[in-house]
Amino acid sequence: MGVALPALMLAMSASHTANAQSANDAEVKALRAQVEQLQKAVNQLSSGQQQSTADAKAAKQQADEAKAKAAQAAAETAKLQKATANANAALIPAKASASASDLEIDAQGHSFLQKKKGNPLTFYTPGGEITAYGNIDISADATSKSVVDFGNGNFHSNGTTPPVGNFGWLPAIASNASYLGVRGFQRLPSSEFNFVYQFELGYDISATPGLRQTNSQISDNVNGALFNRNTWVGFANPEFGAIKIGKTNAPYDSSTGGFNPFAGQIGDMRVIMGNTGGDNRVEFSARLEHSIWYESPTVGGFQFNALFAPGQNRANNSDNIPAGSSDCAGGNDPLSGGLFPQGL
Repeated sequence: MGVALPALMLAMSASHTANAQSANDAEVKALRAQVEQLQKAVNQLSSGQQQSTADAKAAKQQADEAKAKAAQAAAETAKLQKATANANAALIPAKASASASDLEIDAQGHSFLQKKKGNPLTFYTPGGEITAYGNIDISADATSKSVVDFGNGNFHSNGTTPPVGNFGWLPAIASNASYLGVRGFQRLPSSEFNFVYQFELGYDISATPGLRQTNSQISDNVNGALFNRNTWVGFANPEFGAIKIGKTNAPYDSSTGGFNPFAGQIGDMRVIMGNTGGDNRVEFSARLEHSIWYESPTVGGFQFNALFAPGQNRANNSDNIPAGSSDCAGGNDPLSGGLFPQGL
């Protein structure tokens, strides 16, 4: 009995130890399994985070592209709306009468007296344009009534008696062709023609405006009077040409103006040229009043003007003034007369 009891206790102790070891192994396995599960979860979370980051970048890129496309679409829509508005405005017929607010913007989309690009003195009017223009030309000259010196300061020709006075070279100051004016056009409703107009005046810089009367020229034309130069109204169309009425340079003057290097100056060709007006009058190159004329369009590089001025010379010797005029059509003494140019 004394030997059996320790052996039983030893067996029981060994059995308990084995059971404890088995329990510990099972717990370790369970813990390892949990660790593996946690590691898998961590790996899954890490992989998911990386995928989320990539997805976020892709989503941001797509959003940026969509935003750019939306901005481009908005710009194209704005252009289309503006083009549509302009097209609709061009189709709006002109009103017979309009209020002040209606005239702020015309059918072409321009406000009243809006400055036109490219020309500093052109402005829009309701259905048209108006342009201001001018020229300032003043010179200091040395002039003479005759340059033929026969000695002793006597200037004469053809054996005639020399004129009285100092006809040699004298200093002079001239305003030449100095002028101001406005011109423009207005579109006519339901018509292919435009109403056109020009109002132009000459002015003196070096002298007081008044009668053009000197010791060698008699004239009742007031230099500096309102619209004393080319002034007219009319109708024009690029395809059919223009018809105008008023006063203007003769077609001869218009056609030869490009060959006149001193136009409007003291060496102007009209100073040294005469014709059938008599004396040194130059009807062919004059400004003709009471005129009506036609200006053709340019066809094949050619263009022509045809002018009619009734009553320019009503006397049989061309010494009368045009009906209603204060001056001879040729711009000189209306009493001088003569059918042919006088000899030098």
